[in-house]
Amino acid sequence: MAPWSVVWEVPCPEVALGRHRFDVRHRALVMGTVSRSTEIDGLMTCAERLRSDGANALDVDCSSPCVPIEEDLDRTIPMIETLHARLDMPLAVTTPHAQVLRAALAAGAVVGHDTSGSIDAGYLEVVAAAGASVLVTGSGTISQRPGEPPIDAARRALTVWGEATEVAGLPRDRVLLDAGLHRMSFGPRPLELLRSHHRLAELGWPIVISTSDVPLIPVLPGDGSHVPIGRYAVQALGIALGVRVLRTHDVRGARRTADVMAAVLSAREARSA
Repeated sequence: MAPWSVVWEVPCPEVALGRHRFDVRHRALVMGTVSRSTEIDGLMTCAERLRSDGANALDVDCSSPCVPIEEDLDRTIPMIETLHARLDMPLAVTTPHAQVLRAALAAGAVVGHDTSGSIDAGYLEVVAAAGASVLVTGSGTISQRPGEPPIDAARRALTVWGEATEVAGLPRDRVLLDAGLHRMSFGPRPLELLRSHHRLAELGWPIVISTSDVPLIPVLPGDGSHVPIGRYAVQALGIALGVRVLRTHDVRGARRTADVMAAVLSAREARSA
């Protein structure tokens, strides 16, 4: 296995989410996740808490491939409109549907989040036409050839996704790529891929890790108190290896982790000045 390599300078030092631009040379963005909800009041309570905890952006995961498009629109668009009217921050919408995405962007979202891994040209055309950004997340079905290391399979997939966005005319600072560690099962595979994330960062697009769905460390005996600590360790290691967007429901912890790692990375630059 190749040694770890700290990424002191990411190839894409800025991330653009709508009119908001972020310097990510040292400090990772934190994207808070807002899960499905039918209650606007509950949605706003969650969103305002995530903002106060330090979220730079919100990902509204209220769309589903399992329901008709019209029902999806009826549920998703009011949520985006409400958040956009009350919060001055970038909004992403998790949806596999270009039609839902188009309506969400018109309602105030600035990022389309596709978890299908299919990179549909029509979906990317909607993003490009709106001057929006796109987040592409591996669904856990990245094709791995027999005997192939997970990092090589992930690099192939992310390269295909990234090149498709270039064909659509999207600049690199508006394309976020996530290999989908959180969608893999426990065990050595996600950890092996995490340890090689510097090889994803060198591809040139901003790299995301998501830690909302499951902890990324093997289950250890005890009371479970290790889980958030393990999550923060995953985030810190990811940042050291070039990750510059943390997508999570635990925004407060991720914000503190990102700030600590920013101090570590920027201190090296200050010493060399």
